[in-house]
Amino acid sequence: IGLQNDGKVVQLENSSLEIYDKTKFLLDGKFTLADTNRFQLQIENEGVKMKTVLPMLSARINRVLKDIKIDQPIVAKFSIDKFLESGKKEVVKVDFATKDAQLLIRGVAMREVTLQGNFSNDCDNDGVGNSATACVTVQQLDGDILGVLPTQLSGVIEQLNDPRVKAFGKMNISL
Repeated sequence: IGLQNDGKVVQLENSSLEIYDKTKFLLDGKFTLADTNRFQLQIENEGVKMKTVLPMLSARINRVLKDIKIDQPIVAKFSIDKFLESGKKEVVKVDFATKDAQLLIRGVAMREVTLQGNFSNDCDNDGVGNSATACVTVQQLDGDILGVLPTQLSGVIEQLNDPRVKAFGKMNISL
């Protein structure tokens, strides 16, 4: 942890945190004293299994993820940006990716999965986190549904409190 010369910024650089099972998280962040104080933090992981990270997440997120099983580590980058002023909610973003995975969603299995996407609670990019503007974007979800239907999907889930799904995809069905 370093304090910059002007005494107004506490900087966290090139740091890491290792948890109980030797999973390592890379940390970067800063706290800035200004007219409106600001807290920024980025946490990255080069690959963590869901069973390791789920206990660190809120009960609400656990409920959302309970029907999703992924057998391979997930590369993840979490960031939070918070202006410390009353009534202004922090902006949260999470990027995630995995490959060569087996995926099970509500009993539907996919093999040889490549997944890449992100979550944000600021999808309207106004700088304020808001559950009404939260979204999950899937740039790539490729794999074989039930092990036999090659599939390529992408899409976005908006308004997570009353979800709206836009999905695009193709399946290679041999007749």
